[in-house]
Amino acid sequence: MPRPIITDTTGAMGLTGVAVRLAYDPADPCAVAVHVRDWTVRRWVEWVFARDLLAAGVACERDGGEAGVLDVVVTRINRRNIKIRKVTRDQWPGWSEVVLVTDAVARFLEATCALVPLGRERVDFDAEALLG
Repeated sequence: MPRPIITDTTGAMGLTGVAVRLAYDPADPCAVAVHVRDWTVRRWVEWVFARDLLAAGVACERDGGEAGVLDVVVTRINRRNIKIRKVTRDQWPGWSEVVLVTDAVARFLEATCALVPLGRERVDFDAEALLG
């Protein structure tokens, strides 16, 4: 099994710069993880969501274009930046967001697609075991 792809970058939460880690594990080919260093609680916060959602957000052609609904929305701010907004029901104000440089996220996605192209993900699981 190929090794996970990890990209360390920086982003912004409000006016504060934050460390961000993008992670893709080919063992879970449909998902990406975004780890954000939350300075208020001094720990890493992990958001896991569909890789195709991140790709759709990066591919938005107009400013303000969005991909996603409910828990995660990826928005093109402008040609250079995207925003990932994650609903956090257990925290005030009920959401968190991080702004990232689009090129860094696009390079990360290109690397993941070199391992497992979008639309070619295969997930093996035992449906019988899930149904009990």
